[in-house]
Parts: sequence; structure tokens; C-alpha cells
Amino acid sequence: MAGRRVWLYVCDEFRPVVVDRWGDYAELFRLVKPLVEECVGEVLGVEVHGVCSGGGDVVVEYLVRYWRGEAWARVVFSESPVGALRLCEGG
Repeated sequence: MAGRRVWLYVCDEFRPVVVDRWGDYAELFRLVKPLVEECVGEVLGVEVHGVCSGGGDVVVEYLVRYWRGEAWARVVFSESPVGALRLCEGG
């Protein structure tokens, strides 16, 4: 995934993020967790929901639990993050 831009999609907003290296999906979430918490408040739990890839793009989906319920957070490796999300939604 070298050379791809990286985005965090949370609370209906794309935010560019810097991800140089990560070992697993839990570590990847730890890198973006402060930005997720800016949106939803304290994260009480998180699980990897799925990983989608195609055309060189990769989307890692997390289901985040917080005090009001659950929210989606997606880390998107793509030059076109909107297109990558559409690919992963099947449309």
C-alpha cells in the first residue's frame, strides 16, 4: 500500500491521516483512535468488521462502541476514497 494516500472516514467525514507502518489491524486502529475519539468521545471497544480491496485500494472497517452506541470508522488506503468506499459497498 506504499504510495497510497490514507484517510479516516468517521462521522460522515474524510480526514487525511499519516500511517507509515503498522503490524496488524489493532495497531492500525490505535494510530487513528485519537481522531475517532474527537468525533465520538471515548472508545469503549472496537472490532474489525471487515477488509475490502480492489483496484489497489484497501478499506479496513471497524465497528466502534462508545457511550451512545456504535459507529463505523473506516481507514481507506486510496487516491479516491469515495470510490473506494463505493467499491466496498458493492456499488
